[in-house]
Amino acid sequence: MIDFLKVNIDSVLDITILEYRIKKMLEKNFTNVPEVFLVAKELATNILKYGTKGYIEIDLHSDKITITAVDYGIKKDDTRYFDEKNKSLGLGLKIVRKNSDEFSFMPNEYGGITVKAVICLNSKSRKSFYINWGVAGRPHLLEEKSGDLISIKEVGKGEFLVLHADVLGHGLEANKLAEKIGVFFDEQPFTNLERFFLDLQHFIYDSRGCALFLALVSEYGLEYINIGNIRVWIIMDGKIRRLVEMPGIVGRNINRYKIFRENLMLHRVLLISCSDGVSSRFSPALLDLNNVYDIQVLAEDIAERFGVKNDDVSVLVLKGD
Repeated sequence: MIDFLKVNIDSVLDITILEYRIKKMLEKNFTNVPEVFLVAKELATNILKYGTKGYIEIDLHSDKITITAVDYGIKKDDTRYFDEKNKSLGLGLKIVRKNSDEFSFMPNEYGGITVKAVICLNSKSRKSFYINWGVAGRPHLLEEKSGDLISIKEVGKGEFLVLHADVLGHGLEANKLAEKIGVFFDEQPFTNLERFFLDLQHFIYDSRGCALFLALVSEYGLEYINIGNIRVWIIMDGKIRRLVEMPGIVGRNINRYKIFRENLMLHRVLLISCSDGVSSRFSPALLDLNNVYDIQVLAEDIAERFGVKNDDVSVLVLKGD
């Protein structure tokens, strides 16, 4: 065994602590296995929901990671282990099994259940992750070209770089800088989000600048920097949450900004990003998100219904596949 951690799970706050300690353990051992966050979080959530309290143990070996979840008692409505209606595992453990190479559960001495999941570090069995997206927009009513830009490219197996920029001003000059950013985005090699962002700042330094949402998206979450007035929401299980925005103008100065991380399963998430050409009264709560069959149609609907005439409009809707 290379490393080990144990976290008691008694409240929702303990799940955040668990994610932080996993992150530190993996960084210390130069290991990047996003599935660990997802599996551990699902198991910890199940402990609180059905077993009231318990603990998570994680054993890091040279060839595998073992995640063990122990709870101290099962509630009567426990459906984690077998869903009688659907004759299958409950949703939480379906996700755990899908993202593990080995999976088992059994009663324990405390009157609860012990679940064990093993993730092999050299596994070749996992499917690649892809994203679907819809993009819509138009220039300022009095202009022919837009200063807004949305670009997406794959930078690794199952990893995608997403850029949404809103150049200050309108018209041809704003469009020239947007096109320049687009060329940089397409041609610049990607190593990590911080390096790419710093290189972009240098590339457009001393320009009119832009608002910028830059994110690295993978199956199990996203890292992002959001500077200026780009508004971004994530919608998961019917809950809407707006991502953090930092003040500033990219390209005016060379600055370091905080990189935020969201650990979540992108298969279950809809992401909506809008420039300030979309009215401030817009919120995803105004949409019927229970019947989203075509994300391109959804992006066009947002731009059409909520776009303002006196600004460039751009909308991105993204979903994992």
